[in-house]
Amino acid sequence: MAHLRGYNRVIGIVRTTNWTNRKVTTITSTRAGDHVVKTTHYANARPFKEIPGPRPLPVIGTAYEYLPFGPYTFETMYEHAMFDKQKKYGNIWKEPMLGRPAVFVVRPKDIETMFRNDGNMPKRTPLDAITRVRKMAGLSLGLGNMQGKEWRRVRSSVQRYVLRPKEISKFHQDLDVVAEDFIQLMKELLVENGEVPDFQNEVYKWALESVCFIALETRLGSLSPHMDANTRMIIDNTHAFFETMGKLTYSAGLHKIISTPTWRTFVKSHEILYRMIKKPIDAIIHLINEGKIDKGEKKFLVTLLSMEDISYEDVMISAYELITGGIETTTHALIFNLYNLATNPEKQKKLHEELVGDTNQEMRYLKACIKETFRLFPLTLGNTRDTSKDMVLCGYQIPAGTTVITPHVANKLPEYFHSPDEFLPERWLREGGMQRDTMPFTVLPLS
Repeated sequence: MAHLRGYNRVIGIVRTTNWTNRKVTTITSTRAGDHVVKTTHYANARPFKEIPGPRPLPVIGTAYEYLPFGPYTFETMYEHAMFDKQKKYGNIWKEPMLGRPAVFVVRPKDIETMFRNDGNMPKRTPLDAITRVRKMAGLSLGLGNMQGKEWRRVRSSVQRYVLRPKEISKFHQDLDVVAEDFIQLMKELLVENGEVPDFQNEVYKWALESVCFIALETRLGSLSPHMDANTRMIIDNTHAFFETMGKLTYSAGLHKIISTPTWRTFVKSHEILYRMIKKPIDAIIHLINEGKIDKGEKKFLVTLLSMEDISYEDVMISAYELITGGIETTTHALIFNLYNLATNPEKQKKLHEELVGDTNQEMRYLKACIKETFRLFPLTLGNTRDTSKDMVLCGYQIPAGTTVITPHVANKLPEYFHSPDEFLPERWLREGGMQRDTMPFTVLPLS
């Protein structure tokens, strides 16, 4: 199936939903800039059952491939398994994932088709482990697992504040203080060979302090040579939460039948983090009730708590997800960016010149460095959707309700990027002469 990469790029956008005569608009491209629009019938695409993929076993599906005797591991699912399967099966394959059959698509045009058919309430495949533990505790499912109108309600409320650049800019001064404290700590921890021991752990502390300063409106005091017990507990349980969640998500599902050690660790870490985050939120509510904090103040928690269309539990889980997700993603994003700059001193010099000389604060090269780092080191395996309508992907019928996963594979293929293994921020700059080297929907860090 690898020969599919050489075929015309095809995207299908469903225009009608008539069951007996469904039509799909496809855009066929034989070369860059040469697009021909034609209409084809959904029924003319190859059947869903013909999509290639590894052979699943009863009950456990393809989880056997990630067991000790299998060809892959969960830790190298992205680095090894996804690229290996793209070479083996082509730009589309099918295998059980997230507890149900899933289709993996690689081509940017197919990814574009999927996202453009989302509608205003995209259905993302919920993470079963999180759904189960929060239902057990009677908690809000959170934005990551909500669907439909509930998702729209909470997201519309939260995005009024956290997704507006004008609101985010209000944190700059506070976060600059945290950054200065972090730099001072690095100077204190520097050893004779010019290195900082266990640097990743120190970055976790910086990310924790930064995220909590926004989400909980308080300094934790994490940036000291000796971590206090609360800081250590948050970091350790955040690690445990994400590690066990990954294992449960891609496991054969034994934890749904019996309480496995991995499931118990996951539940315990979730409970500890929730309890630790709840304490400062309740303290702020107490101050609001006593009239010591103005509800009109533009602070994250105060603003969310003053909104009438989201509940206390919605606010709690929003803060929970901002902290746990923020620590992991922010830490890894910074470390990967620093790694790329350290191993490419000429790029580091160019970025430094921009940072000290860009009076317009546009920071174009900084943004290009960040995007190029996301291309080389994605923070997630990929993005998922449950399709809301029938569509054609890579020439195959994809019925409505199918789980589609878009692994970050195209971002490292020579078909889409010149010198894909090189760190070249210039490819994202118009004046860099490499703008033709990029195309939409090849790099999607989070969606």
